[in-house]
Amino acid sequence: MKMVSGRDTSSYRLLSKGVEKKLPVSIIEWVNSSKKERGVHVTDHEGIHFLLIATGLKPNPGHRLVVEQMKENTLYIREVPPAEGSMAPQVVTYPYLLLKGKGNPPQVLDSITGKQLIIADP
Repeated sequence: MKMVSGRDTSSYRLLSKGVEKKLPVSIIEWVNSSKKERGVHVTDHEGIHFLLIATGLKPNPGHRLVVEQMKENTLYIREVPPAEGSMAPQVVTYPYLLLKGKGNPPQVLDSITGKQLIIADP
């Protein structure tokens, strides 16, 4: 598991799909609803914060998000499109990354532009 920690002793870890399936139903429902809207989403469950970084709707499964770097209280991510010329089925997908932790959520930046991804309204 990758972790990101900041000076405020916050610590977030990236969750695998296997771990995600074992989360409480309310969190799974929140992920399934929130991943449809592009941006950074945050919720709390019993004192644990969940951070969802979503691309929103994509036309095929070739799109994905990649963690480029985690340092201090900043998370650098990159959106990766399908390889040029690759064949991909036309199936709607909602790529996302899910992290959980305590303390203030990390700042999320696009690793290419350096721009901060916007936190969506709850």
